[in-house]
Amino acid sequence: LIARRRRTSCYFHPRAWPSISSADWWEQVVLKEFGPQDWLEKFRMSRETFFYICNQLYAVVLLLKRPGLAPHSAHFHPTLPLEKRVAVALWHLATNVEYQTLSPLFGVGPSTVQTCVREVSYAVVLLLKPLYLRLPNEKELENMVRIFRPSWGFTPSIGAFWDVPTAFPGSMENSAVLESSRLWALAREGRLCPNPPKHFMGKAQKYVLLGDATYPLQDWILKPYQEDENLTQRQLQFNYRLKRAHSVIEN
Repeated sequence: LIARRRRTSCYFHPRAWPSISSADWWEQVVLKEFGPQDWLEKFRMSRETFFYICNQLYAVVLLLKRPGLAPHSAHFHPTLPLEKRVAVALWHLATNVEYQTLSPLFGVGPSTVQTCVREVSYAVVLLLKPLYLRLPNEKELENMVRIFRPSWGFTPSIGAFWDVPTAFPGSMENSAVLESSRLWALAREGRLCPNPPKHFMGKAQKYVLLGDATYPLQDWILKPYQEDENLTQRQLQFNYRLKRAHSVIEN
């Protein structure tokens, strides 16, 4: 994944919940009355996904006996359940609501909101990133090729670049972001796909990723030909097929 940061403006429109104090709002409103659309709007995920994340953090944190998110952690108020801490953090990350606005909503202080955001973010990166954001193994690469080939006609492609938020400024060129990434370093060291794939049409080929025209051409990156009137019919057909395959990231 090659990442770029894009700023978005998120507006928070409070919903009226009469006779519910902020201290009880999480338990009485969110947990009991929020429907599927409310969860998607405020947390950018379903209720099931939210509790899946909480269970993952519970299991891993308790297994490793790390204090960061364990119940009654010194970093949090002792009566603040893990689910509520995760809810505070995810609501802020999903909507970009200011700490001062989120604070009375959950009945906690702004400093507690800040702590929840930092601790939950740290725990997710530390404990869940290795499980879900990792390089695929050889068997997984072969499966990707088998899935990608019949749908998009590129062999041995293992996917396409997808821009996601990270610490790079939005004005930074895609090529500069790529060359600053761990993906680029691994590819330069020959460790991105160390084992070559099986022969295709009698020739050994490396696994490749599909990128748009802004990425540099590499032996592991395919990009379209530069559009001009001198392109041959085969080059135009190649561009069409590559762009069609690259559109998989939009679906």
